[in-house]
Amino acid sequence: ARPPRFVRPLCMADFSTPLPGTGNSAASVSGDSEGSAIVDQARAFLRRIRGLSISFFNPREFSRPASQADWLARVSGNASHFALMYAALFAPVLIYTMMSSWRLRIGAAIVCGLWSYAYVLKASEEKLLGIPLPKPLVVSSLSVIVMLCTGMLDALFYALALFSLIGMPHMSLHIVPSTDAVDVAEMQTLSPATFA
Repeated sequence: ARPPRFVRPLCMADFSTPLPGTGNSAASVSGDSEGSAIVDQARAFLRRIRGLSISFFNPREFSRPASQADWLARVSGNASHFALMYAALFAPVLIYTMMSSWRLRIGAAIVCGLWSYAYVLKASEEKLLGIPLPKPLVVSSLSVIVMLCTGMLDALFYALALFSLIGMPHMSLHIVPSTDAVDVAEMQTLSPATFA
């Protein structure tokens, strides 16, 4: 029979104090707090999106409006409450529509170029006959002219009409969440175990 082998006991390292020569601990703490603040903001945003999407897709929160006044209240209330969800649904429709022809792609590139030139490359304001003009006025008017020449406004109206086939029925049939219901839904999604 063999004699039992000697087994070394496991020793755990002590990381409760910083190692010497690792730098200023106050700077690392402030860097960690900035990073954790960004992470906390991202988690809060994801919780908000989760709460909105639960309410947005819940089939028990749909009903027929009782009157035209109720319909108007639902459309305006849901448009403001679910604006982020509607924007997320409208963006692919708009991008698909704007990328459907070369003329629209060129117009989108020109409009993006105008805005980037005005706010990234050129810092001074434009002057017309010695009168200074604000940048938003100059760039937006040039953008409208480019949109009219390339047909981008027609494509924008088409995208809005296409989106309204989905958005308007949801806005008019979804019950507007009350503030109490929103608070309860947000409190349920804010539980710390959600993203642990």
